[in-house]
Amino acid sequence: MNDAQANTLAQSAMRDLHPSWLANLDSDLVIQARGRALGRQWLADRLARTESLYRDLQVYSDALRPPHLPVWLFQPLPVGLDRALGAHAYAGLIKTSVARAQVAHWRDLLGSDLYTRVLNTPAEGDPGPVESQPNPRASDMGERLRRQGAIELYRVAFAHHPLAAERIQLGFPRDWALSKGRARLSTPRARAVIETVRETPNAEPAPA
Repeated sequence: MNDAQANTLAQSAMRDLHPSWLANLDSDLVIQARGRALGRQWLADRLARTESLYRDLQVYSDALRPPHLPVWLFQPLPVGLDRALGAHAYAGLIKTSVARAQVAHWRDLLGSDLYTRVLNTPAEGDPGPVESQPNPRASDMGERLRRQGAIELYRVAFAHHPLAAERIQLGFPRDWALSKGRARLSTPRARAVIETVRETPNAEPAPA
């Protein structure tokens, strides 16, 4: 049995735990604890008081381990995965931003590799009315992309099992409320983006 198979969803979630889920603890302490086995167990014990992922005995069943669930759920989430999913979710907006300044902005925000991948991938779904689209140059556009990407990731995980979705949710800010968000990508497209990022994790550093 490999390391991924030996882990449970609950144990795997601790490697990505966002400090906001334990707001009574110093965020630096949470980040430090994530990197050590004993630290992760300590964090899990804290979360056991409130989160069903740490109280539901299903999490120990074979049905919630590989190969029944994808192996990436049992590994640390790749850096930039949320940003990549968010960029593909807003592909329609990105593709229609053709002015030189707009193109430069998207390249700065996404990096050249991701920007090119989005341009070369057919956009999905109805982007909605123009007035509902975010301003690409808004100061929070980077966070909006990450947040939408987290929603896409949550929905893919939920399609496998609600506890898998909870494992994802714990990796992002608590106030993002991923369960209430609307996915813009189909599940197959989102899965394809996940696999692309996993296969090329170091293709280009995420912009600051």
